[in-house]
Amino acid sequence: MVSVRAFNGSGDTQTPTKINLVFFWLIQIPLAYLLALEFEWGYSGMFWAVIVSETGVGIFILWPFSRGKWKNREGLIQNVTYLSRSNLPIIDVMGRGTSSNCLS
Repeated sequence: MVSVRAFNGSGDTQTPTKINLVFFWLIQIPLAYLLALEFEWGYSGMFWAVIVSETGVGIFILWPFSRGKWKNREGLIQNVTYLSRSNLPIIDVMGRGTSSNCLS
């Protein structure tokens, strides 16, 4: 899902986490149980529960995505340092500084 990755990339990980938890725990698991065991669809029931749940996530996440609050994340990138051998930037999102020993 592109919308979920857009939230994560902007630093807003709470919105997709909450949506995924609700759709996974409250829709997908009960629906999989209902279809697979109660309606005796077996593995096909679980498969359809995943399809219904993931489709619901995809449709529902368009609502907070279209509101656009994820675009207004000021101050997210606090430090940019560069590798010594090339000009590839290492972006420190949390502002904790980079460690030179992790780049070796």
